[in-house]
Amino acid sequence: MGNDGGSIPTRRELVKEAARAPTVSELKATALENLSHAWTHDPLTLEPLDMENVVSDWRGRLYNYESILKGLVPGGDDKDDTAAPSNDIIPILPTEKSDLDFLSSRIEQLRARGLTHSLKKDKSSSKKKRKAEETDGNGEVKTAKMREPRQEQEMASKPPSQSDITSRINNAATASLTAKVLAEQEERNKRRKLAATAK
Repeated sequence: MGNDGGSIPTRRELVKEAARAPTVSELKATALENLSHAWTHDPLTLEPLDMENVVSDWRGRLYNYESILKGLVPGGDDKDDTAAPSNDIIPILPTEKSDLDFLSSRIEQLRARGLTHSLKKDKSSSKKKRKAEETDGNGEVKTAKMREPRQEQEMASKPPSQSDITSRINNAATASLTAKVLAEQEERNKRRKLAATAK
């Protein structure tokens, strides 16, 4: 309880004094503190004001004359000398043919480098599509476009078998329950088809 270097207040202790609106005297004190800082310090450089060389803006804020001159006159020690490459500055809504040609050539260059339009890594180029490639019995690679239409019809007409789904479930109880539910659904579908053909 003791000797811990200080006690951590509990929620009950913190709630004893409920949050309240500040009193008028507290509001006046904070306003006076803010005003005294504003009347003694330059808001641009946060240095104390030189009362002999002070200028004011239309709102009545006081500035050092030197800080205003530094802001208006271009200096040689600008830190922001780096400019964005002109190739990365693009029009948002291009209407001219030259802009459209520029954008199409830019996107081709970015795709060649494996980047998107926002210069991030293009994830779609590195991903392998699951069903994009298949191997047939001879070990040859067969893409989705090279499939025969008959094979596509067979794949579409076959529902996923129960053994396929239940073999992927590790828990035996869950697998058996899933198999029962799928069997019931298959029976309902068959009944619906029979009822539809009977009409």
